[in-house]
Amino acid sequence: PICNSFLLQRKPNTALFSLLLVILIPTRPESIAWGLFFIAVFFVRQLTLAPLKKAILATIAPALAYTVSLAILLCWRLSYFGYPFPNTYYAKVSASRKDDITRALVYLHTCLYEYPQAAFTVAFGALCAIVLLLKWKREGRHVLLTPNDKAQAVLVSVIAVALALPVLTGGDHFIFARFYQCILPLTYASALNYTFWNNHLGRFSIKSKSARRL
Repeated sequence: PICNSFLLQRKPNTALFSLLLVILIPTRPESIAWGLFFIAVFFVRQLTLAPLKKAILATIAPALAYTVSLAILLCWRLSYFGYPFPNTYYAKVSASRKDDITRALVYLHTCLYEYPQAAFTVAFGALCAIVLLLKWKREGRHVLLTPNDKAQAVLVSVIAVALALPVLTGGDHFIFARFYQCILPLTYASALNYTFWNNHLGRFSIKSKSARRL
């Protein structure tokens, strides 16, 4: 919904977004972090459309939907299992946080090594972030991002968070990088966004050809 609001230049559908948050929370333990991330992106989007006070008021409904659904889930787990988080959370035992991160970085490296197409498209995502940062640095506070730029920024942010979460939670012992398989379509969408690359790198190519002619 947030990417659509950028591309179609419309206000985000608050009711639909709140409903999706309610559905998201029971799906996976990391949905707690994802919910906070999407609420933050939703707030930033509202801030581009209205003053701070209105942006805060518009974000209350999804934040409330997130909080209530999470509270219900935690209460159910406590009543049924006696613990607030799934068993896998408590089963992960390691010597230190450093060991968790080291093992998780190996997990990420293995994924990118075994799926070179993932490494290639993730590199495109990093390039996209650099392009947007350079544009922001060049134009400053008054930077004008197109709807496609904003949607691409959301897409790359989601990919970055999806790459970071397994690292922060210690990776996984199963093969085939199951935690990263779900974001591969997003990396493809980011890398194959012709409009974005043509708007930015296409202009650079035209300027280079003009400079050579002169």
